[in-house]
Amino acid sequence: IPGLLKGVYPITPISWTFTTLPPGAVDATTKLRVSREQLPIQPAFTVTGHSAQGKTLPNVIVNLHEGGFGTYVAASRAKSRLGLSIMRPVTIKQLNKPLPYDLMQEMKRLDKLEHNT
Repeated sequence: IPGLLKGVYPITPISWTFTTLPPGAVDATTKLRVSREQLPIQPAFTVTGHSAQGKTLPNVIVNLHEGGFGTYVAASRAKSRLGLSIMRPVTIKQLNKPLPYDLMQEMKRLDKLEHNT
């Protein structure tokens, strides 16, 4: 495609039609003809931040807007800088977002529990 940037691959919809019996159909005289159109994309392998710990992956797509230690875990799973794709621009403020209040309270509670036992 003229003008398409290097590394950009167009994905065009595909269409297909099939015939099926509706749920509860008693005989084959009540058929449904279904036409579908969708992008030919299959779900990719995904992992949570917790399950990604300790893994090294060739390609990683991350959203760093949540900040905190999870962003480090997500971004550092990529084998190289070239294998890391950041979904959208992110600021230092977003990366250094403080921990949620409830999490801080729970961490304090656990620290006290550890100290007192």
